[in-house]
Amino acid sequence: MSLYKKIASAKNEIDFTELNAEMKDRFGSMPEPVEMLLKIAFLKRECQKMGIDKITSTRENIKVFFNPELIQFDPSKVVTLIQQDQRLRLEPPAQLTIQTKGLVERDLLCVLQGLLDKIKGT
Repeated sequence: MSLYKKIASAKNEIDFTELNAEMKDRFGSMPEPVEMLLKIAFLKRECQKMGIDKITSTRENIKVFFNPELIQFDPSKVVTLIQQDQRLRLEPPAQLTIQTKGLVERDLLCVLQGLLDKIKGT
């Protein structure tokens, strides 16, 4: 149970990196579901910092719901990304849809992380 509390309390990339190292040190190689749990927890924290309220996923796409009053990035970056990537579409009021047909869980997380990194400018 204490690991779940540590995952929930991790606030930044350093915290998640340290937690990952601690878990590998204690338990050895982590199974993929545990790695996915850490990645999802990290993405959730990043989304909260950026002003993203919710993310949903289907077999066809990922939808990212922004809170216009809380966003912590330059919205013009989203517009630029949409112009550069045909898989992206902006829908009212503040929803970004990413076409992901055919991708599996790990790939979905990579696509989402890459998109968030581009929006943040990292």
